[in-house]
Amino acid sequence: MCGSTFTFSIIDGVAQKVFFRSCEKNSFCGLSGTIGFQKGKVKTATTCCSSDSCKPQTPALPRDSTQRVGLNCSSCSTVNSAFCHTNEIIECTGEETKCILQSTIISGIANSKSAVRGCATKNICDFGSQSYDFGDGNKVKTEVMCSNGSINLLPKSMLLTIISLMSAIML
Repeated sequence: MCGSTFTFSIIDGVAQKVFFRSCEKNSFCGLSGTIGFQKGKVKTATTCCSSDSCKPQTPALPRDSTQRVGLNCSSCSTVNSAFCHTNEIIECTGEETKCILQSTIISGIANSKSAVRGCATKNICDFGSQSYDFGDGNKVKTEVMCSNGSINLLPKSMLLTIISLMSAIML
């Protein structure tokens, strides 16, 4: 499937739009979602088409909502690190019914790491971890971990380190 993905983010008052076309899994077509956190919001949506050399429409982003859903999640964001931890809590709104920790690593011409922790829609969690190789040396890897309310999500690598340390202490 040919896919168009449009992402709009506001982080610390700085807005950024990203649009790209790539091959997509059929299950991602038509999905959209949001991540909310203390210092911003990320919205994304994907559209697809299946004929040869087609160009999918620019996706419509989800609307904002201030309706509280009764879920609180830890909230932070960071650059130059694929992990963030905080005691700050955010109240989830709209369709954001999951707590999320998302880390992104970009490699190639420009290298960077970032992490965001906050509230997310189920669709963002369903996207799961993804890797994109743009074929020009640039790659993006996104790891997503979600829960129904655990505000202290840990990346798998951090969890394995803690388990190893606990095992060593117990011996």
